Amino acid sequence: MPFRYDTMNAVEPNGSSDFRDAHDNTGNLDLAMNGLSLSWLDRLRQVRKSWRGIENEWNTFLATTGFELPPLIYADGAPLVVERSTQLVQRNGSLYSIRLPANFPVELSGNWDDDQPLMVYRNDQPLRQDLADQDGGKLVGWTRTELSEQIKDVNSALDGSSINVWEYASLVSSKPNPEDPTTWDWAPAVQAAVDFCNAEFPAKELVVPTMLTLESPVNIDRPVDGVNQKDTFRIRGINGGGFKVKTDIPMFSTSLPQAFDETGARMPSSQNIRLENLTLTASNASLSAYVLDSNKLLRVFIQGCAISNLKLVKTTGYLQSIYLGPNNNIRGWNGIFLEANGGAYDVRAHGCQIEHGGNFWLTIDNTGNKSVSCCGVDSCLVEGLSGYGILYSHSRGFYVSNCYFEGNADPDIIADSFPEKANLGVLHIGNFHSVLSTNKSNPAFWAVRWGYTFGGTSLSNFCDWRLNFVRPDTQVTMNDAAQEAASNSDNKLVLNDVVLGIVRPSDNPSAYGDRYWRAGSIVLNRDHGSKGYAGWICATSGAPGIWYPFGTTSDGASWNFTNIDGTSVMAKINVTDPDEGKTVLYLRYSNGNTIKLGQVLIGSADSGGTGYRLLRVAN
Repeated sequence: MPFRYDTMNAVEPNGSSDFRDAHDNTGNLDLAMNGLSLSWLDRLRQVRKSWRGIENEWNTFLATTGFELPPLIYADGAPLVVERSTQLVQRNGSLYSIRLPANFPVELSGNWDDDQPLMVYRNDQPLRQDLADQDGGKLVGWTRTELSEQIKDVNSALDGSSINVWEYASLVSSKPNPEDPTTWDWAPAVQAAVDFCNAEFPAKELVVPTMLTLESPVNIDRPVDGVNQKDTFRIRGINGGGFKVKTDIPMFSTSLPQAFDETGARMPSSQNIRLENLTLTASNASLSAYVLDSNKLLRVFIQGCAISNLKLVKTTGYLQSIYLGPNNNIRGWNGIFLEANGGAYDVRAHGCQIEHGGNFWLTIDNTGNKSVSCCGVDSCLVEGLSGYGILYSHSRGFYVSNCYFEGNADPDIIADSFPEKANLGVLHIGNFHSVLSTNKSNPAFWAVRWGYTFGGTSLSNFCDWRLNFVRPDTQVTMNDAAQEAASNSDNKLVLNDVVLGIVRPSDNPSAYGDRYWRAGSIVLNRDHGSKGYAGWICATSGAPGIWYPFGTTSDGASWNFTNIDGTSVMAKINVTDPDEGKTVLYLRYSNGNTIKLGQVLIGSADSGGTGYRLLRVAN
């Protein structure tokens, strides 16, 4: 060892500047980098690893991360000593290593029941590496089973999830492009998934995560008034999933036979279905493609769906309990989106965005057997249609409320009917109508056309042009506003505008602020002392309009006093003998008291002809 000064000078804070320490450091550096020892002592007598020591430690680490071959052979009943952690043990073709941490050497007894807990299975090392790869999840298989215990692993968590239509992808046989699932005919897979979901009560939810093409309808068989009345089967889209058709078919139908009611009408045979958050579309808007097959399905809820190039339903029979909305985005269809020609019951649209299609809604009765009852549209946007918005007839309780209509080619609402099929009990309330500019140049265009109606009510609606066209034989209570005209003819309206006053508005318009009056408005006369008319009614709208009086007011009047049972007269009128053409009129009560009412004038001037005279109470 070379001569060392060993000054033990401190290193901190700036290092030693003593040349003797520099001498010692030079020797130490040579030992650290080039010496054969695994360590060396610095000038402060601290042990440091040499470069050789660092290399040796790293090589040892690398050696211990692998396993030695050939493996040790494990024989049942024979003890075996494992010297190192890198040694493998082979038993019946399977490889094991000693479970760490452990104190080596480890002696195995030869009894596998005792030795197995000390071992780690090593045949799966390549699989472990593959599972850790970014595609490792593809190596994990799973088959759905019914949950029977607490969810505590991935398998049971998957068992508890909704049914995914891709679980039945193996049933798809038609694959025009095997690499593109959107080209496959998914009808067999969807049918199998639907059947599985409805095999037991309650029904399971079916999830659709991608767009699926259907070449044939999917049957949903849930018998009306069976156990299915207690639950609802839901098909739910995620990540934009849904269904597409390319031919003239409905997406959803049923194989259950339809019964006939007493009128001979076919009735729905499957029920309680919810379509939610699905993308529903057709390859071409000109197709006769529909979401629902005629009137076969009952109590169908369609919510949060995007429906394009596709119509909802068309039936010549009786449509019942279809609930459209809320939050459906409906656009781009040809023809009539919802069409029921044989009557309807409990069919509703709520909170939907309906744009740039043909005609939206038609519920009529061409059979004469059914009416359109308890149906309506509310809180919807109906805009940019090439046809009408809503057409109904033969209705028994129909409503259109809080809707926004804009830029539709034909009227927003048509209450079509014939005298033998009048609409009864119809309400239009709180709707906004913005008329297409080209229609404003058409003198025959009105945003709403009323057919033959009894019990119609139109309240608080507004139109930026002409609003209501009403037939002469139609009875509608109306209180609306419009920039051009609220209605086509005032004498069809009952306008419940009643105020108190003392003068006819046409005689003194300023007494009422020179206001505009609608036909049907009434002013009740509160000046009883004038012994004039009971009031005045406006016959023709205007400012002030044309007014006519009605009724009379005076301090005197005629009464007939009778008992409740009508058996005897409570009071009688007595007239005294004539006195120079005058007669005194008395009222005598049944207790004998009399009251003089006044004098009755009898004269030829009051004569109405032979055998007739007028009696007038004199003032």
